[in-house]
Amino acid sequence: MSEKKYDFILSAGDDITDESMFANLSSEAFSIKIGRKKTKANYFVDSPSELVSVLEYIIKNPGN
Repeated sequence: MSEKKYDFILSAGDDITDESMFANLSSEAFSIKIGRKKTKANYFVDSPSELVSVLEYIIKNPGN
């Protein structure tokens, strides 16, 4: 990822193994933890269905 410039980076996960991914993302990336546990992600949602709602919002409202 460090070799290219991306317009938008989003990473989401619900497991402890996702924490290294969250920790290694650039500060411009959006990271979302599914579940309320200690995390290195920027944001969290309570459930997979809530993540789907967030993704639908992003798709419907680009640039906001």
